[in-house]
Amino acid sequence: MNIAVCDDNRQDVDQLCAILLSIDENMMITRFLSGTDLLAGSEQQRFDLVFLDTAPGKEDGIAVAGKFLVRQPQAGIAFVTGDETHAVEAFRLRALHYLLKPCTAEDVAEVLRRLRRPEEQLHMLTLPIGRDIRTLPQRDIVKVESSGHHTMVHTVDGAVCSVRRTFHEIAELLDEDFIQIKRGVCVNMHHIVRFNSTELTLTDDTEYLIRRDRRRAIRETYTAFVKKKPDKTKNV
Repeated sequence: MNIAVCDDNRQDVDQLCAILLSIDENMMITRFLSGTDLLAGSEQQRFDLVFLDTAPGKEDGIAVAGKFLVRQPQAGIAFVTGDETHAVEAFRLRALHYLLKPCTAEDVAEVLRRLRRPEEQLHMLTLPIGRDIRTLPQRDIVKVESSGHHTMVHTVDGAVCSVRRTFHEIAELLDEDFIQIKRGVCVNMHHIVRFNSTELTLTDDTEYLIRRDRRRAIRETYTAFVKKKPDKTKNV
């Protein structure tokens, strides 16, 4: 496996490289101290995976990743950072992971696992929760609701995660199993247990009235979903 590590902090680079080699001593690792150097290196080498700081020096790591992926769209990207500021932007690029420094062997091993099973990554949602980063299977999310400057993510275990991002930013990351039923509310169609002409009920017993001008579009979308996955839905 050919891996690039890009960070302007040499100590962080050394630590990450040591972890990678402890997992597999046969890994080929190339070190870059700036995004500019990484982009130049991408003209000479093909990488399977890149660990990229969100701010290598004065550069924007998210922008660097976007340029890199234009050249090497097959590569996996894992962002490494000291805070969660750019987490949502990172996952718009379908990043494998968003690691908070200092990285642990468990963090790195999880990145490698995700790289080997990319189909799982398409159905995961990674969110900045306070100072932590939490990754959830989208199938376990019942609904997403706007709440002021935060977005509330409700899960099947009854937990509610408050995310310091706008509803629009989070909604963009949801997969096709979600439908926006009203302003500031998306629900997972797997968790709709009843839907009649005027309202729907979710598995957490939440009920929503559907506006008249939205009823037809929502019913058509949900009906198409049920026909596509009849074994996972009920009570159409």
